[in-house]
Amino acid sequence: MTACSGVARQPPPARSAAHLGRTRAAGAIFELAAPDAFDIVHSDPGPGGYLAYAYSFASVLDGRIDEATAVFETLLDLEIVRVGGPLRALPTFWLGRATLAQGRVSTATRLRRDALDILGDENHFETGTWVAATLATAAAHAGDIEAATTAVAWIDAHTRVHVESDALFTNLARAWLSASRGELSTARDIALDVAQYAGKAGAWTIEMTALLDVARLGAPRLATPRLAELAQIVEGPYAAAAAGFARAAAAGDGAGLDEAGARFAAMGARLLAAEATAAAADPALLGHTLPG
Repeated sequence: MTACSGVARQPPPARSAAHLGRTRAAGAIFELAAPDAFDIVHSDPGPGGYLAYAYSFASVLDGRIDEATAVFETLLDLEIVRVGGPLRALPTFWLGRATLAQGRVSTATRLRRDALDILGDENHFETGTWVAATLATAAAHAGDIEAATTAVAWIDAHTRVHVESDALFTNLARAWLSASRGELSTARDIALDVAQYAGKAGAWTIEMTALLDVARLGAPRLATPRLAELAQIVEGPYAAAAAGFARAAAAGDGAGLDEAGARFAAMGARLLAAEATAAAADPALLGHTLPG
């Protein structure tokens, strides 16, 4: 077996580990396989794409968001353009995911819009679905309802193969679009549906993300019990901070929310930190802090 073929077998386990909340495994696979994967990315971007996707999850769960952003900034120079097809949008997409995790929603929106512009009408391997879903989420957080609506419409027009994990993230994007329109009840219902489906599928990281969104959208009591359980399953400080945020929000515990905000800030998750701090001052602000 050649080094390249060995690398090609690694990314799917990395992606699975990230979805399962096996943060240490996903990070270890990235560190071991990334040098070879990105060395051949100009001829075969597939392995690097899967690895970067997994790392974008693992770095958040492990509280290394700023570090991940720096990594993805270096990957912008990868010569994927020569390969053609939708994979050429990946470097911009990876960086956009990292900046959204940081809470730099305007930058994330711009980067994702750039990535979608690169793709045009192409959606091979559902890469465009990834890009458009994260564009919709970022734009909704930035209060850019038009961009979020356009991104969701792109998904509806171009998605042909409905991969479960992609569909779950697409639905979370729909939730945030609803929230940006002031439809908080609809947004919470969508996020709860995603959490329930992800939980049944064993996609613990996606379930945790969806339940954190439920709490952020003003229904922390619905999310608190399961988030406490997931904090024991999903590795890394992010899940624990999410559980602490929901628990404090449900109890109206200002000191607990300040603590959650400090924990998020230490990880580089500045939007979540700001939301926790705002809720500590006024719990009624949960779900009402979007710019739009």
